[in-house]
Amino acid sequence: MLTPLNNPCPATLEFTPEKLTFGIIVTPGSYMPKNDVVSLRGDLQLKFTADFKKMKLMIHFPLIVRGERQYYRMDIKFSIIKAIHHVAGSGGPSSLVIATEDPPIFRKKQAPLSGEPWAERLSLGEDQFWRRVVDIRPSAENPHAKPVSTDEKPYGIDLGQWTTYWLDLGGSGIEWAAIESHLQDWNIRTRPNTVFTRIEDRKPELRVLLADSVANQVAASKSWNDDLALLSPTAQISLPFDVRYQLEVCLSRGILSEYNIGRDFLEKLVDMLRPDGLDPNRARLVLEYAADQGKPVYNPMDLFQDHAALTYYPTTLHIPDYCVLMRRAIVTPTRIVFSTPTVETTNRIIRRYSEVQDHFLRIQFTDELLEGRVKAGDFDQDDDVLTRVYQVMLHGIKMGSWRWQFLAFGNSQVREHAGFFLGKQEGHQQTITCDYIRQQMGNFAHISSVAKYAARLGQCFSTTRLLRCSTTIVKTSDVEKGGYCFTDGVGKISQSLAGLIAENWGIRSNLSAFQFRMGGCKGILVTWPDAKGLEVHIRPSQEKFPAEYKGLEIVRLSQFSCATLNRQTISILSCLGVCDEVFIDLMRQQLVDYDLAMTDKDKAIELLTSYVDENMSTTTIATMLLDGFLHTGEPFVRTLLQLWKSWSLKSLREKARLVVDQGAFVLGCADETGTLRGHSRLTEGRANIPRDQLPQIFLQVPDPKNQGMYKIITGLCLVGRNPSLHPGDIRVVEAVDVPQLRHLRDVVVFPLHGDRDVPSMCSGGDLDGDDFFIIWDSKLLPTEWSHPPMNYTAPSALVEPMASSAKSLATFFVLFMKNDRLGQIALAHLATADFEPEGAKHRKCLELAQLHSTAVDYVKSGVPAIWNKKLEPRKYPHFMERAKGRSYHSSNVLGKLYDMVGKAVFDNHENYTLPFDDRILKRYHLPDPLLKHARRVKTQYDIAMRRIMGQLEIRTEFEVYTSFVLSKPKVGSDYKTQERVGREAHGLRQRFRSLCLTTVEEQGFDQLEFVAAMYRVTWEETRIALYEARQKHVRLNGTVGLRRVTHRSMPLISFPWLFPTEMGKIAMGAEERLSLVDIRANPQQQGLLSRPKGRAAVVVNTKTTEIDLQGMDYTKTSDGQYVHRGEILHLFRHDYDDEREEGFYLGQDDEVQYPVDFKGEKGMDDGDLLLDLETGVVGASSGSEAASPVHQTASSPPKLPSPFPTGSTPSRVVLIDLLSSDLDDNISVSPFLTPTKVNAQHQQQQINPVAKPVSAPNKAKLDSTSPIPTQAVPAPGSRLNPRNSITPSTAVKANPNTKGISHQSQIQRDIWIQNNIASDAPNCYLIGGSLLNEIQGRGAGERGRAVAGGLFSYSGQSQLGGFSGSVEASRDLSTENGGEDGAEKAKSDEDGGIEYEEEVIEVEAETALERAARLGLA
Repeated sequence: MLTPLNNPCPATLEFTPEKLTFGIIVTPGSYMPKNDVVSLRGDLQLKFTADFKKMKLMIHFPLIVRGERQYYRMDIKFSIIKAIHHVAGSGGPSSLVIATEDPPIFRKKQAPLSGEPWAERLSLGEDQFWRRVVDIRPSAENPHAKPVSTDEKPYGIDLGQWTTYWLDLGGSGIEWAAIESHLQDWNIRTRPNTVFTRIEDRKPELRVLLADSVANQVAASKSWNDDLALLSPTAQISLPFDVRYQLEVCLSRGILSEYNIGRDFLEKLVDMLRPDGLDPNRARLVLEYAADQGKPVYNPMDLFQDHAALTYYPTTLHIPDYCVLMRRAIVTPTRIVFSTPTVETTNRIIRRYSEVQDHFLRIQFTDELLEGRVKAGDFDQDDDVLTRVYQVMLHGIKMGSWRWQFLAFGNSQVREHAGFFLGKQEGHQQTITCDYIRQQMGNFAHISSVAKYAARLGQCFSTTRLLRCSTTIVKTSDVEKGGYCFTDGVGKISQSLAGLIAENWGIRSNLSAFQFRMGGCKGILVTWPDAKGLEVHIRPSQEKFPAEYKGLEIVRLSQFSCATLNRQTISILSCLGVCDEVFIDLMRQQLVDYDLAMTDKDKAIELLTSYVDENMSTTTIATMLLDGFLHTGEPFVRTLLQLWKSWSLKSLREKARLVVDQGAFVLGCADETGTLRGHSRLTEGRANIPRDQLPQIFLQVPDPKNQGMYKIITGLCLVGRNPSLHPGDIRVVEAVDVPQLRHLRDVVVFPLHGDRDVPSMCSGGDLDGDDFFIIWDSKLLPTEWSHPPMNYTAPSALVEPMASSAKSLATFFVLFMKNDRLGQIALAHLATADFEPEGAKHRKCLELAQLHSTAVDYVKSGVPAIWNKKLEPRKYPHFMERAKGRSYHSSNVLGKLYDMVGKAVFDNHENYTLPFDDRILKRYHLPDPLLKHARRVKTQYDIAMRRIMGQLEIRTEFEVYTSFVLSKPKVGSDYKTQERVGREAHGLRQRFRSLCLTTVEEQGFDQLEFVAAMYRVTWEETRIALYEARQKHVRLNGTVGLRRVTHRSMPLISFPWLFPTEMGKIAMGAEERLSLVDIRANPQQQGLLSRPKGRAAVVVNTKTTEIDLQGMDYTKTSDGQYVHRGEILHLFRHDYDDEREEGFYLGQDDEVQYPVDFKGEKGMDDGDLLLDLETGVVGASSGSEAASPVHQTASSPPKLPSPFPTGSTPSRVVLIDLLSSDLDDNISVSPFLTPTKVNAQHQQQQINPVAKPVSAPNKAKLDSTSPIPTQAVPAPGSRLNPRNSITPSTAVKANPNTKGISHQSQIQRDIWIQNNIASDAPNCYLIGGSLLNEIQGRGAGERGRAVAGGLFSYSGQSQLGGFSGSVEASRDLSTENGGEDGAEKAKSDEDGGIEYEEEVIEVEAETALERAARLGLA
């Protein structure tokens, strides 16, 4: 076989190690062995195998368990390998240490039924005899009868926590060398000569110290002195529930190790809980901070010295009344991973039992995290995984004295293998229990099916908003004919009540329908004139069970979305007679349009307002473009546009998601007037059906040509529902105008007459909240109009006795996980329809369509779809991206469409380097208090955004903001991903818009000025990050270099776009701004906005658009923290997390140099701009002395150009910018990351107006081979700590040890000086090891002089300035990187074919001319 680099490689290689040790890494370089394994006599040998074909390492190992010889196998996929270390033996054989990010898969060998010895079963069918195991225990005790605990297992081998494996190679070094060489082609490299200290195994002290049985004594105590006994050397320590939970979050995620936590750490947490403390929540927030950072903290006590942790702001101070903090946990076969509470919309149960809302826990069951979903199957090899699920469902989860037990799950939750649990504390009486809540939900005595009972319980857990007003319930009847219900799930609501709902949701437009819950009722409510006052009309089909609770709860509102085709609908339409060219033309046109929209604002707005998504994100982007943000190259807006294109292309390639301009996707409802004509069975299967015999619908949707106006669709249409697998699922109907129905918008109205209701013919739909697509594009009308619909009758729900509700629900949940075949059936149908000439009309496809309907109803009926092996596809078309051996190249329409679209690449790395919009940055004078308040809110917003990204496994904030998610969820279908993310994003926006408006009101700020401040602090963070990325620093290993930049290291920039409308008003001027409605009404006005005020085109005028870091209130603390306007700025926190993560460096040269070949006006040559190597001053020759700008006094700091309006008071701290790459190779002076303090007052007295000239031919050349004091070189991993005493005014020359130091490389000089400068000097800095004074230059045109005054601090606060990050758009700032610095490619299987370009930045070092312009040439 061939490797990914096309090198020949054997399929497998193996060797026999001497010993395998399970253990953990306690601290870097410290390994704690937990359990040793060696070979046993006979055929049970310890064996290491590298399977390159399956891309995994396998370790076979034997154990004697309860006197029985057992054989196990550990499968380590390449994707979970974190690091492989090679440890040299001390005079003996070497070892390997393999660390994994996730527990491997473990299997146990089973003896064949015939009793044949294991050695004879090493054949192609061997995997059938390897059974999945989730634990290895030596005793006969059955742990499945107990709750699953978070504690380390006291028996056997802890497969979930002992995930670092030590292999003694013995004499297998040569075999390993061969494996190692091939692994490099999979980007798996061994770290050579790693030093590990093996420490003695011990039990963690933490579990002994925690006194969970003495609950919350500190929190509940009335007197602090009463609890001092808890701090005695022998006493156990009790933590409040919220702190105890958050500690478990850190432990379960590997942030903290229980082996590193001692009494001192717990006592410090307790100390923070003192009643007289300023922040009683600080103990919890410190732990939340650690969890949010996502990095291991090997010394927990460091958290109490971390300024960021001690000033961490909670993100949940202001939560809307319809939201709640929800705790979550993921249960894998070997671990429990808890999550920090996140904000989500409430449901009825959490609202009703608010006094215990902190005790609810949402649990999701998965395979190991990097494996994803627990897969269904007929075989029992993986039954141990399901047994663990059943154990948790039946006995719960235990954390100390707290125990969570199963409560209920909803229909959507069970499909995602999730449910709600309720916690209680052992030894405490709690009246609100799981059984009590289930009893109070309603009366379920009439339900004898466990599946239906589970579905009705789940109805109460729907995410809803409660309308706090009294309603009048009116009972009305259903319309039923011939065994079909024409009003299944639809009721009525008054216009007054609809207005209250719209007001509650913050919607101004008139709404026609609402999906709702009310007691035991569900479905939709549609506005009708005959519903008066605050009436709600309910039908029997909507009442699922009787309940006392009658509050009106809204799930969602009716809205318009564009119609789209997908692979299933295209397959159906193709078999009904629509020719391939129609779909190909649609695809070709859309590909052209998407490309054009990236540069043409008019085309972009046209597409965005036509291709409206369900969350209305496209209309928001269109408004941004209308406000001129595309023209100015605004980075956030440009990124959204690129993301929209990438998401659209991804959908085109993976799903053939063709947008249909003449189409809609809306809720369905019934014609209460009885006007519309219904379906006739006489038309089924007939050709040439007269138009007047087709069923009728009514549809009124927004008119894209007249924004703000609606149009009524008339003529022939297609109507259907997703997914459509049967040829009769898509119906041809006639749309008509009915005056009595004109008050209904953004819904499709179906008739109440006919032999069968139309919704049930569309994939078995009804009217309780189903969405339907309607298409009136004549080119998509098939030649076959009325194929007979599928006659599907849902199986009767299984009637079974319920011994106990909890046990019955747990059994059904586990059986559903094992038997859910929905995805498998849909994929088999797609493959078969493409392979067979009859397409979707083939008998196998018809059988699969019936089976699919059974699988859909399984969650309600309890009857699983029985899979028949005969329905398994023989081969798969290439567009399904299966293994080559089972794939063929499809020549059908779906194959053609797939071949037209390349893999989507979302590459936004250069956007961070683009300048922000001057129209907003320069609109107002923004005082410091305003900026600080905006910055404080942004800190909370960023934390909340990152939590959502982590919770939903989304890579970028842009995907959350728009709901255009490019990655697939590990668990569950991505069918509802956009809806779920949209709900989370909407909640986030609502929370922080409210918080911002509250801040404006309380502080008396102007709203538009506050929004401008939000934009400015975001811009400042980005500029600071770009500056720091170009500064050299000392890495953990002692080397000096630039910081690696990835998408995680840059600040979030979506914060100001919480207010897109206000941003547009500021940018355009409130008096000038036109809306989409204005443009659609008067298209000629659009040209007025084609050139917004501010920056011209995309090419940036660096003099007026980019400034230094002055005025940004930016400092860096002694411990390396970045502080911006009083808030910690989190930059480059992931520099060392994972060396395999693709990274990027700003500036590729080791040395950053000064310009010595700079030429300006008046013939200035190389000798005019010089560096005095003795004084470290850059200056001009004597001939330019008259033009020197550095005639300053101690009280008169140098001034640089500033964008602040006159009268503003920016910070008076200036930092020379030393960033350039177009410099003389012979001179190297590099800035250091942390400037060295020198005496400001003395330094100012020493400044010379002009540096001592040196003739150009005699420029000194730095000799990197000259000696340097040994104390200047730091030990690997050490921190450069200041500083010995030295006279500030002669910083370099005063110490005799500096003799000859000017002939070293500048990095060496920096290291030496950093270790030899006084630490008690005033707040002024030495930059790059030199006392920098001035740069003077003259250029043509507007270019003139530049000044840099070292770094003066007159405010007593150290701040940085001097980098503008100026960019010329005409220059290509991005380069292609290969190898380790190349783009990060996501797996096509996991990300659905999307290839992510790592969001990294490459900034070209500026030229001398750019620097001169930026530093203030007039």
